[in-house]
Amino acid sequence: MQKVLLQRFPRSIPKKEEEVKKKEVAQQQILDENRERNVGIVLNFLRLPIQQIQASVLSFDELTLGEEYVSALAKILPTANDIDSIKRAEKRTPDKKWSVKDIQELSLPVRFFLMTLNIPQFNRRISAWNLKYEFDTRVNDFRSKLEVVYEAVECVLTATKLPVILSYVLAIVNFLNEGTRCENAKGFPISQLAAIINLRYTEGKGTLLDYLVEMIREKNPSLRDFPSEFLDAVDKARDVDVGSINQELKALRSRLQDSVKLVRMLADDKRWSGVMGRFIYKALPSLEETEHFSKTLNVKIDKLYVFMCEEKSKTSLSEIFRMLSVFAKRFTQEHERQVERQERLDRMTEKGEVKKDVPKTRNIKTNAANVKPLSDVMSEDSRNSKNSTSTKNSAKPTTTAVAPKTLAHPAGRGLSAEKRPASASGKKTASPKVVSSTQLPVTVRRTSTSNPVSPSSAKGSRRPSGNPTTTTTNKAASPTASKPVSRGGSAISPGGKKSPSKIAASTMKPVSPRKSSLPSANKPSS
Repeated sequence: MQKVLLQRFPRSIPKKEEEVKKKEVAQQQILDENRERNVGIVLNFLRLPIQQIQASVLSFDELTLGEEYVSALAKILPTANDIDSIKRAEKRTPDKKWSVKDIQELSLPVRFFLMTLNIPQFNRRISAWNLKYEFDTRVNDFRSKLEVVYEAVECVLTATKLPVILSYVLAIVNFLNEGTRCENAKGFPISQLAAIINLRYTEGKGTLLDYLVEMIREKNPSLRDFPSEFLDAVDKARDVDVGSINQELKALRSRLQDSVKLVRMLADDKRWSGVMGRFIYKALPSLEETEHFSKTLNVKIDKLYVFMCEEKSKTSLSEIFRMLSVFAKRFTQEHERQVERQERLDRMTEKGEVKKDVPKTRNIKTNAANVKPLSDVMSEDSRNSKNSTSTKNSAKPTTTAVAPKTLAHPAGRGLSAEKRPASASGKKTASPKVVSSTQLPVTVRRTSTSNPVSPSSAKGSRRPSGNPTTTTTNKAASPTASKPVSRGGSAISPGGKKSPSKIAASTMKPVSPRKSSLPSANKPSS
């Protein structure tokens, strides 16, 4: 029974102290923790034994190490620090050299780095191999981006309407800066365009861009579509960094030259020299063509900087494209808004919904169009006198059909029309003949401002027989007292004092037509 238990559950035999020490040395941390973890992740992705990786690199096996594998190996190439760390760890062993068994107990990243030491020019081989895979893709990508920028620069330089628009902006700025140190400017940096078009009116109800669009619509409507000359091309090129592309082209040139040197060093390796030699033979002309195109583009860009009054050290090409794009889009939006507003107003005018603005003034002296002709006023007074009920000493106002709240006095002062006092006989007094200065060329004496007279209260009764009217004026204290009408047409002297003669309204004689107080339309009164 005991023998069976010992067979099934054998006791552990303690290892020798030397074996324990060797295992501790092998398991100690050799590489940086993060570095070792990253290299391990890539090697686990490859899922290839280290010996197979070594054989594929030496034989230039493109079937085993495809583009993704070579690109992954290019990211974990051993550095000088990695090799130094491994050598220092190896010297700490008792024999100062690892045996094959010791190497098998090392971590996968350390074993991979030890394998790279057995391949001459491992890093340069992998770099050249990776360049062969990615060269065509990168050069074509750089060429396409440079062509987009070239088209945008060419569109801006050859645009015919953009310079005219910018000249309008410059003329407006020079006019606003007249009398300052910035007057008579020959140009302005394009980086200031955003601040210029955002300049607000003094009242704050608009910007300089609003005025620019309005002026273009009135003076030169053909310029309204100037964004179509360059906007699409500029929007495509505004995110391209030409400076970084030029740096990438220089880096490709350096890597290709290093590949040329590697082929010369591996002249005895027919496989490597043959494959890489054919690649270099095709790659060099393509790279030179792209570099030549880049130089041509740089010349165009220099001209664009001069045209935009900018410096390369202060403003990037992408920033210039962005400013032009924003300006063109805002101009188009503002133009569409103004056109839509004008169309809406035209439609409302056709339907009769829009009325012309009439200035609202309390004194019709400044708005003579609202003053009725003398014949209309007299006819209305005649109708109101026949239809109204006369009451003695009644001061109740009579409302006419079209009487404004405030009418113009012949002397130019506004008179209240709320109350209309009756005459001594109980009949309404005749209205003074209110004549607009635009209807009759008359000269009227100014009445007193201390006792304004209502045009309705100054009306006189008109006899049915067609005799001339008798004009009377009632006093507030004595309704029977009245003042005679003077030859000048005023019941109150120009000085504002009462007339010395007082004649009762019942004893007054009719005034002959020759001596009427109303001026004739043909012969103006003196």
